[in-house]
Amino acid sequence: MKKPGSVTRTKSTKKKKTPAKARLARLEKEAMSLWGQLVRKRANYKCEWCGGEGQDAHHMVTRSKSRYLRHSSANGVMCCKSCHMKFHNKEADTGWRLFEKQRPEDYAYVCEHKHTLVKADEEWVLMEIQLLKEALGE
Repeated sequence: MKKPGSVTRTKSTKKKKTPAKARLARLEKEAMSLWGQLVRKRANYKCEWCGGEGQDAHHMVTRSKSRYLRHSSANGVMCCKSCHMKFHNKEADTGWRLFEKQRPEDYAYVCEHKHTLVKADEEWVLMEIQLLKEALGE
């Protein structure tokens, strides 16, 4: 007997990804993994802001705000947990000032391209993966 107010569970109504969307999601995951490796390697696994042990590859312009910069190493900064949390807890201005001072060319590139639009389809992501592998020497 069912309890009053209880809900009967049914199969999920969430739409399943089409094979093309599932493949694109796998490619995005691979690209992000390569991006993180490149950011870590470039910074020699050190926090670019305090010099401590680097743990997080951080996007200066978030992945959701710029598909164009999503896999660009210019948009990546290696951070320790503490600096990463500071950036996300109201100290973003400090992070941007450090980024501009330490890597002026990357800062200029990111500022110039943060509103650039691209169609991030499978072809685009495959090209990004190839560029990341080349940068990593693979």
